[in-house]
Amino acid sequence: MGAVSEILRFVLPRTTSSNAAFSEVRRLVAANGLGTSQYFGYIMEDEGFPRPKAENFMCWYIEWPNNSSFRNNEEFRSKLVKLSVKEPRLLRFQFQETKSNELTRALESSACQFAVINLAQNAPRGRRDFEKSMEKTFTDCYFAEGFEGGGWGYAQNTNDADGEEMNTSDSTLPDDKRMLAYYMIGWKSLADHHAYAKTELYDEEIDKLMPYFGPGTGAFYVKFEKHE
Repeated sequence: MGAVSEILRFVLPRTTSSNAAFSEVRRLVAANGLGTSQYFGYIMEDEGFPRPKAENFMCWYIEWPNNSSFRNNEEFRSKLVKLSVKEPRLLRFQFQETKSNELTRALESSACQFAVINLAQNAPRGRRDFEKSMEKTFTDCYFAEGFEGGGWGYAQNTNDADGEEMNTSDSTLPDDKRMLAYYMIGWKSLADHHAYAKTELYDEEIDKLMPYFGPGTGAFYVKFEKHE
């Protein structure tokens, strides 16, 4: 088993005090030597679908070594909940990379897209041709101008596209019950993505998968900054 990736989203006011408090929480993670990689940035408010439900929506990506217990640390959780306007929501993954360091390239791209496919209950999870389409809708991006790299995977902890609240238990869904797929895709520019989304190659797998799209399917975009 490899590293665990968590995506946390919460409302963070653009104030000096809020930024300082968030920096303190990131340093807490880094000081314990357990958050091997941290990236953060506000979700672009005028891009994606559905649009963010609130202004100043922060996205924080943390990569934890497998079996790290610090992500459930009470001090870490309470500090994060305190600085957020609303309860932070989290999703947990073990993303698949086709090539090494692809997630890093996506996170450090000019526009990191999170494409979300929340499957309906009638989706044929586990069927070979279906899973091939779920994979191919990502790997087709290698033929797109401006594609920087990325990875994808099913959420381990919930099928709610918004994620689960921080104060809920650290649940893990069985593999065959995971219906929420996230695709992390790096682009040189938003224009590159928008151009690719108009191509026949883009439509090829999406058209096959669309009958199984459930609520929460869509995309959002972030320009990340790396925590140093």
